[in-house]
Formats: sequence, C-alpha cells, structure tokens
Amino acid sequence: MCNFNKQSDDTKSFLHLFLKKAAECVGGENFLLELIESMRGIRPNPLILKEKRLFQKSAS
Repeated sequence: MCNFNKQSDDTKSFLHLFLKKAAECVGGENFLLELIESMRGIRPNPLILKEKRLFQKSAS
C-alpha cells in the first residue's frame, strides 16, 4: 500500500477519475464499496489469487 497523501496532484486526480468511472460501471458508489467489502471478506483474497476470480460458477 502507498500513502495517498504523499502522491502528486496528478496521481490523485487520476485515481479519483478511475474510481469514479469504476463506480459508474457497477451501478454507483455504494455498489462499488459493497463489492470491495465482499472481496475483503473472502479467504483466500481474490485480489491476490492467481486465477483472480471473485465468484465460483455453479454446476447447474
């Protein structure tokens, strides 16, 4: 992790725009935060898995 406050203004602007667009893609800020919280609760963490999958497909 890096310290957000130590980043340049250009980097902060880029991250703000990136997260804003990501939130729009998933249906809003609350949905994005809910998705992030659900990923944090999964063990092993899907953000560091080699397969990088969030959900298992059911065998139906």
